[in-house]
Amino acid sequence: MRDTPDTRNPGARATFGLVHGRSSRMSFLIRLFSTFRGELPSVCNHAFCVRADGVTIVESVPSGTREGEWRALYDRPEHWGVLVQPLGLTQVDLQSFQQELDAYLGARYGFAALAKHFVDGVLGRLAGRDVYLLRRLRLPWREGAPRYNICSWLVCWTHKHVGWRFHGAAGELPCGRVAPDDLWDDVFEHRPGSYRVVREFGRRPQDLRRRFTKILDSKQAS
Repeated sequence: MRDTPDTRNPGARATFGLVHGRSSRMSFLIRLFSTFRGELPSVCNHAFCVRADGVTIVESVPSGTREGEWRALYDRPEHWGVLVQPLGLTQVDLQSFQQELDAYLGARYGFAALAKHFVDGVLGRLAGRDVYLLRRLRLPWREGAPRYNICSWLVCWTHKHVGWRFHGAAGELPCGRVAPDDLWDDVFEHRPGSYRVVREFGRRPQDLRRRFTKILDSKQAS
């Protein structure tokens, strides 16, 4: 486990974090039903945005969008995660990213959006493939409105605002369909060369060590 700053890359600047670990029952069920036949188990069940100081985070949780510190919230034995830097964002982009985060502080959680993820996950489990049925339906408010707000959407939308797009196997992912594990897959499977792992925190689970140790060590050394 790495729990020190990436001193070999002093200019590294994480803008989001991905977490595996204890979660709400709804998050657990979404992860379960998002794993299809023949597919490796889902890894990530939460995502958050990281402010310029590298310590403060902005995240969507059921009580609303809040600020906190990733160390206090997730640097614990029951969690494991990474702080990630998209490669290519300019200083102007990063400043705009901070302003976009400010706009969502205190916003209500998007329970309707979370329910759509869950139902699509159940249908996908039955079909053995990704299903975007309910997530294709537009909620009765614009996509950038706070009521759409769940953790993965907040990460995707604030990055999209500054020109960064997350991708799946078939191309760009619309923010309304993104789950935390989709963000993880983009970092570690679809476009690993587009990201840098700035820091790893928490305790790497025993059942995932063989699967990710080599990948994470190589990404942190790059």
